[in-house]
Amino acid sequence: VSTQSTGVTQFVYHRRNGYSNLFSSHSMMGMFTAVTYLIQAAVSSGIFQDFNPRLLRGLRGDFKPFHVILGGFLVVAAPLTIVMGVTEKAFYANLQYGHNSQWWYPHAISFCTLMATGVTCFVLSRSPATPTVSPYSALIPLL
Repeated sequence: VSTQSTGVTQFVYHRRNGYSNLFSSHSMMGMFTAVTYLIQAAVSSGIFQDFNPRLLRGLRGDFKPFHVILGGFLVVAAPLTIVMGVTEKAFYANLQYGHNSQWWYPHAISFCTLMATGVTCFVLSRSPATPTVSPYSALIPLL
């Protein structure tokens, strides 16, 4: 939700100051990531929620590989969009203000973002592919 509200805020800011919208790779990648996330959230909430478990049981199994791949893409695409934005802002600030003493700030933010993404990908890749069976699962009635 915060990503979408930030996007709306950027459109309003650009319109008020006479800037063009969607002119950079960062903005296009951000729009693609946000739309993909909304599609993923809408479709997944409809399929994986227990509205009608018997009806959707087969569909869940068919959709899960697509859901996992798209989720992995979003785990990488969102931080890369952030890094692209930080780099773009640093580039334009350097053109406008010249080289200053805080030149390393955007690089540090980008480095930390990429490191956090790498750790997240590592943790997700190490998670078990099949869920572990709880000893209490026999107590849960099947629908």
